[in-house]
Amino acid sequence: MEICKIPSPYGDVTADQVKCLNDQAQLDSCVRKYDARFCYSLVGTCASMMGAVYNGGAISKLPGNVLLCIQREDVIAVCRAKHGVAFCTKLGEACAELTKIPMPAFQQGQMVALPDGLAECISKGKCKVTVWNGPITVVQKECIQEERLKPNPKALCIQKYGAEFCRQLEVACYRVKNVQFQENMLCTVCEIPQVIEECIEKEDFMAMYYAKYGAERLKVWMHSCKITVITGPITVVQKECIEKRELISVVVFLLLLLLLLS
Repeated sequence: MEICKIPSPYGDVTADQVKCLNDQAQLDSCVRKYDARFCYSLVGTCASMMGAVYNGGAISKLPGNVLLCIQREDVIAVCRAKHGVAFCTKLGEACAELTKIPMPAFQQGQMVALPDGLAECISKGKCKVTVWNGPITVVQKECIQEERLKPNPKALCIQKYGAEFCRQLEVACYRVKNVQFQENMLCTVCEIPQVIEECIEKEDFMAMYYAKYGAERLKVWMHSCKITVITGPITVVQKECIEKRELISVVVFLLLLLLLLS
């Protein structure tokens, strides 16, 4: 109820609040069927495919075509939410060749109605399922289950720290790992380099401080701790030095706050 801004279960609700509750119920149904990580990834994927942006919060604010994409579990959206855009693009091409069914043209803002054979091929593609018209093997079933259970570093980060900080951490990882970065790379389903994924997953020390405090303050601390480049390895002593600078910064802030309140 909180996400739909309903202060009390006993008062009147607006039409927007009713819509919000219904849409959230749809998301809850997805979570019960799969899991929260996948379902929020699906929301972001559908939003991206329909040319919208989802930064957390109530899904009722999203356009109708995004909500329909979530509700119908669009095959392309589900594939991208699980495995990423690049893989699913290649998979679609391979499935079109295997099934002899042309892949329909995809345009942002529209869902693509896939023929049954093509849709089935894409939905089974991650685990090298080669018998498209027959049952899959036990090994392939286990593989599919394992893929569903693999943690998504970006989704886990958002659950732990929130969407805003995790966007900052992703940017920081590009800087710290010296990987070329473009603004349009920040989206829920965009493929990210393995080194960036690992940086987010392992909460890289320098990237976390870059995300928390920004480049300028970190640069000052690096100078004090004799760290010459942000992209290089750092010693235990240098890590402790950065942590000490952070502690001093927090203490100074609290002292100033006490002075202002006294």
